[in-house]
Amino acid sequence: MQRNIMKIIKNFIVKNRLSEFPELAGFLAIFGREHQLTDELVFDITLALEEIFSNIVFYSYADNNEHRIEIHIGLQDDEIILEIRDDGTPFNPLEAPKPDIRRPFSEREPGGLGIFLVHNLMDALDYRTDQGKNILVLKKTARYADLEAS
Repeated sequence: MQRNIMKIIKNFIVKNRLSEFPELAGFLAIFGREHQLTDELVFDITLALEEIFSNIVFYSYADNNEHRIEIHIGLQDDEIILEIRDDGTPFNPLEAPKPDIRRPFSEREPGGLGIFLVHNLMDALDYRTDQGKNILVLKKTARYADLEAS
């Protein structure tokens, strides 16, 4: 059942500070309720966005300066679309090596689990750069609470 033919988009511009994330998470919860999305779906997209956002904050900027991160959240044709734009060091998460999760934790190379998690939470990821900006697009099929209750 397709519910959202029209594209619904909310835009945020936040600073590259972890303290900015709770406001985004709160908005995602409201967005989920407004559009009757399942709690599980809202949890998945919030966790994926938190992982990407924290990676940008921790690893994308060599300086200690304040930068702006743009986040666009949309719902179109029953698909949630998150677009994250930043002006940090270019990094394509689609090219990050996958961690060997079968190996004991003590034998693994550090890093990579967060990107692995995002790949598993979302249905599709796309990355590109444009005019000095990293642009990461995350997509997830919308699931609606009222349909799951039926």
